[in-house]
Amino acid sequence: MYKKNNLKVVLISITVLGFLLSGVVSWFLYAAKMNELYQYYRKEAGEFRESIYTDAALRLEVLYALSILYHEDSDPDFKRMDFEVKKLLTRHKEIHALAWVPKVNNVDKTKYINRHKEQFLEFEFVEQNSQKSLESVGNKKEYYPIYHISPLNENKSLFGLDLSSNTIISKSLNKAMTTGLAQASDTVTITRNNKKEKGFFIFLPIYTAVSSTVEERIKNLKGFVTGIYNYNEVYPHSKIEDEMDGVEFKIIDATSGKNELITTHNSQPIKELNTAMTYTRELHETLGRKLIMITTPRFDFIDSQKGFLHVIVFASGVLLTLSIVVYILIISRRTKLKNELEGRINEEVDKNQEKTNQLIQQSKLAQTGEMISMIAHQWRQPLTAITSTANTISLQVQLYDEISNEELLKEIELISEYSQHLSSTIDDFRNFYKPNLEKEDVNIEEVVDKTINIIHSSYDEKSIKLVKNYNCSEKLHIYPSQFSQVILNLLKNAEDVLVEKNIKDPKVIINTYKKNDSYILEINDNGGGIKEEYLNKIFDPYFSTKMKRDGTGLGLYMSKTIIEDHCNGTLEIENINGGALFRIIMKNNHLINKES
Repeated sequence: MYKKNNLKVVLISITVLGFLLSGVVSWFLYAAKMNELYQYYRKEAGEFRESIYTDAALRLEVLYALSILYHEDSDPDFKRMDFEVKKLLTRHKEIHALAWVPKVNNVDKTKYINRHKEQFLEFEFVEQNSQKSLESVGNKKEYYPIYHISPLNENKSLFGLDLSSNTIISKSLNKAMTTGLAQASDTVTITRNNKKEKGFFIFLPIYTAVSSTVEERIKNLKGFVTGIYNYNEVYPHSKIEDEMDGVEFKIIDATSGKNELITTHNSQPIKELNTAMTYTRELHETLGRKLIMITTPRFDFIDSQKGFLHVIVFASGVLLTLSIVVYILIISRRTKLKNELEGRINEEVDKNQEKTNQLIQQSKLAQTGEMISMIAHQWRQPLTAITSTANTISLQVQLYDEISNEELLKEIELISEYSQHLSSTIDDFRNFYKPNLEKEDVNIEEVVDKTINIIHSSYDEKSIKLVKNYNCSEKLHIYPSQFSQVILNLLKNAEDVLVEKNIKDPKVIINTYKKNDSYILEINDNGGGIKEEYLNKIFDPYFSTKMKRDGTGLGLYMSKTIIEDHCNGTLEIENINGGALFRIIMKNNHLINKES
């Protein structure tokens, strides 16, 4: 009864611990992926933010180009201005209209109006009354009418409009005049083709002389080159929809403290938005405006990006835990049957056997733990390759929203190959303890090529050049799978060093040649080599130079054990050619004449 209860405690403990570890690892992977996704969507939002500054600069560039006409002593006529504007508008579709707004003193009002009446009979200086209709402007000290505007047909309601009569626009006019800098106005309602839309003005002041003080700017102001813009045409709407579908963007104007919503892109229902991931960012002051950008992703956008790696890891951990529990149950059952059979023969022998079984059980559990540790270390390479392949598929879908059947089948075949290698690794570790395992006659270069096929995608991804110099084709009488494990471990270690040290033009060279009736395989990287004080310890069990990356120190130890104990060869290391060189030397009694 005690033993049964003890086994139950062990099984429950293993199950709880396995499930707990699986859950913790899965949660960390999930949290890391969510953080990566959050950073990605913040980066994309930041790129849109930068595009706003770029657009502002382009809009200002157009105004500067048009201002050349008005730096001359005399103003250009309407036809010339209209001709130049049409050329500009063909390259800048986002501009609603361009206009010239002169500063007109009261004494010059009649002259300005009469000059335009020659071409436009009904031209007057007008303003909006309280009923929002247009009427002639009364006597004022000075006026700021829209004197030239193009295209005219779509903006006749603005032609002759005295902008200083509008308090919202007048504030921006004064700021541009006194600072000498281009300024954008608060949001105004623009009527185009009898349709009212939200927009804004940008005013670029033009002076008759160089003006460095406020007084000089007010005195020397000639007028303003003005751009009129519609909010829906300004911001790169299509770019947001294409690259960030599923994320709502809002642009807020906080200049006057009212936090006025300017525009919304990819508008989504509130219940579908993940407000916990809302990202708010103040933009740099642009043309005198203080803007705020608010982005909020949808739940399904987050779900579509986070993937299933954490689920796979959790399921794998649960499956491994259950496998261990079943294995222990089977061992326990066999032990119980054996004890019962021996108990019929002799009670004393049964007691001694029970003690023996306990020792055997403890030994097997210890051996199981050690084997699992080594398997986990050897599994890292193919698991990394599987993750890389899965990420390739995910990246293909994210970037192009599709993947061809041929590419998908190719990637699935790679995952299948990696999975078969995982299974083969288990068989290799199981066979490692079988004394009657048979060797095979194989060409080592073929074994090397098969191993390279497993790791080549990881090398390609990290731009590591692999150079093969094959100069010996003899066959060896060895364990191919174990020998492949050694090669894979050495290649993966070289990859880790090159990536960790960020080596420029990383390279791994594989040499094979025959010397004094021995077959030699060399793997040489250009990663800077091993510290001299570590050279004598590199093959010790549990010694590792990868402590920051959770290295176990079993890889090179197992590699040396396989080569020396199972293949009757030697594994050496030295620093040469700016990197570490691992040399495998197979004794001549393992060479098979290729003609036999």
